[in-house]
Amino acid sequence: MKSVQFILPLGISFFLLTFFGCKTETKVNEACSRSSEKLLAQNLPYKLVERFNGIHFEKFDSSITDENRFNYNNNIYKVDKEFFYSYEYFTKSGKQLLFEDQNNGQWTLTDVENESRNTIVGIKLKVLPGVSNIIKDYDETLALEVYIKNDRSNCEDQPITGLIENEKNVWLHPFRQCLFSILETSPFPYVKAPIEIGNKWKWSLLIGAKWFPEEFKNLPSNIENKTDYEITDTLTLNSKLGRLKCFKIEGVATNSVGRSYLTSYFNSRYGFVRLEYLNIDGSRIVLNLEEVLNGDNRINSILNF
Repeated sequence: MKSVQFILPLGISFFLLTFFGCKTETKVNEACSRSSEKLLAQNLPYKLVERFNGIHFEKFDSSITDENRFNYNNNIYKVDKEFFYSYEYFTKSGKQLLFEDQNNGQWTLTDVENESRNTIVGIKLKVLPGVSNIIKDYDETLALEVYIKNDRSNCEDQPITGLIENEKNVWLHPFRQCLFSILETSPFPYVKAPIEIGNKWKWSLLIGAKWFPEEFKNLPSNIENKTDYEITDTLTLNSKLGRLKCFKIEGVATNSVGRSYLTSYFNSRYGFVRLEYLNIDGSRIVLNLEEVLNGDNRINSILNF
């Protein structure tokens, strides 16, 4: 039985006991299908409110209780869409390693030449319908993270996370399962209007010490991460999705431990198509969007990385 984990905005996570009444991706997919049958274009009135140090959320009148109210205005991250990412991991010295699932909720690093059936080869982000039935006022679009192994099976833990998309900003939680957890200490994928060269903004977040690598000892329980963003360029990125016009966004996060960096490439159709992290421990993680599907689970035919 696969477990589904819900990740909170401020880095607190716990195992979800019931979400759409089940714990497996198959049953979540069934719930998605039932809900999305009724997901028609709506024009619900809302206003944008600023929370969490600058992120704009949709705020609806209390009389509007439609369970998909945070999803209707999404142009990129629409319900049932699936975004498939490949990854590359490099140590501080530049050696490329792979993530290996130990089938006990733990991962380890392994050499590229030791790739096995349990090697993590990619991540699927599946946009879900509805709102959280666990957390009150969770004003985000829900998404399921599925970590895919070399044998095309999925890792047991499948976190449910959130994202925000509206006319003011697009903001994502980073992937942060197991060895990806260090990305919580780096700049988050985040773009803010006006989307044009020269736009700058700031954001800050309290993050728990548990997200930092073990080499950083005796840290306070919460650490403020201050991030500066700037749109620095427009360019055409060659990708498996074709030649994509992207905005290049540079993010620098500073805290009491050190600095980390994210260079992200944002496309108006596909969202964040490439994420280049330089982490606080000197390691690097690069994520590339390989494919986008509309509720189609043809994993074996598209995971060729």
